[in-house]
Amino acid sequence: MKVGFLFLTGDRVGQTAIVEGPYATLGRHPLCTVAFDGDHDLDVSSRHAAVFREGELFILRDLGSTNGTFVNGQRLWADHILANEDELQFGQRGPKLRVTLTPDESLPYQPAVPSPTQFSTIPPRRTKEDTAPVSPQHQPASNATAVRREQGRRHGGFRLALLALGALLVGLAIWLVWLWAGAAG
Repeated sequence: MKVGFLFLTGDRVGQTAIVEGPYATLGRHPLCTVAFDGDHDLDVSSRHAAVFREGELFILRDLGSTNGTFVNGQRLWADHILANEDELQFGQRGPKLRVTLTPDESLPYQPAVPSPTQFSTIPPRRTKEDTAPVSPQHQPASNATAVRREQGRRHGGFRLALLALGALLVGLAIWLVWLWAGAAG
């Protein structure tokens, strides 16, 4: 079996990504197997979710994303066995993908029960208890918060340069006042 993801919305709308290996990551990070646009798909975390193969099944796991993973409109709180035509959404307003499972005889058969070390690098399962907010400041960030964070990251160097320029101007003003006071006295 192999799994295909058709981008229904987002910056890659109309494109398809095929996963044939035993493990794949989905997110904005450029090294993800299924990579979203890092500049436009801001509801998607850098490493948002993972898909891994268990025998003939593909399992979807949220990797502690900020805005959550949704399968057919329902928030994912535990691992989900992918089915044909499942619709995945990354964040409530994020991009959507449609799942297509196809048989592939060229891939070797794997036992339904993996060995203990086979999936040792797969991140732990995310549960509802892990993500239950304790107070309002622990609520997931909104899209506006993600945009502000991204703008801060991009404009941080500019702000630092403005701060240095301001400090230089203040120092110059103090030096001029000191010279003026010395010449007057």
